[in-house]
Amino acid sequence: ENPKSDLAFAGMCVFTPHIFEAIKHTKQSPRGEYYLTDSLQLLIEWGHKIGYAILDTWRLNVNDHKDLLKANQLLLSEESSVGFRTVNSNEQSDRFHIVPPVFIGADARIGCNAAIGPYVTLGHATTVGENTRIKNSVLLPHANIGKNCFIANSILGENSCVEDEFYTSENEAIALVLGDG
Repeated sequence: ENPKSDLAFAGMCVFTPHIFEAIKHTKQSPRGEYYLTDSLQLLIEWGHKIGYAILDTWRLNVNDHKDLLKANQLLLSEESSVGFRTVNSNEQSDRFHIVPPVFIGADARIGCNAAIGPYVTLGHATTVGENTRIKNSVLLPHANIGKNCFIANSILGENSCVEDEFYTSENEAIALVLGDG
């Protein structure tokens, strides 16, 4: 009714391995549930330090595929605040075209005449075939898209593969979701 603070738990946690021991000792609630806050209280009682940070930026719950694409857009739009390398200027090489913002992981391979972006994250060692267009999508490490494809509003899991000549609809909120291959 009268909280001691106007702060709220944002749901983001970083733990040391000690949390697993605390979870083992956490008792079930009367409803048969385990509460993370009870495990945190155990860590405090055992002498571990618990810290916090007050966020002064946006926060987004990522509960489904649409949320993941929205988070990707926000991160790429604010790349300077999250500290990873993005391409933020139009890059036209003799091989491919980048429409920013785009993140390109190490060892990513992009084929001739490919167009990447906007709002695309290419994970480590992803492969994009020649004449392929990708927009508003996340490709996890080692994902592979064939030649002559159009991929939009999609999430490709680690080691997943899209064959040549595959097309998604740009009008779908989520056009393609592939799990890890």
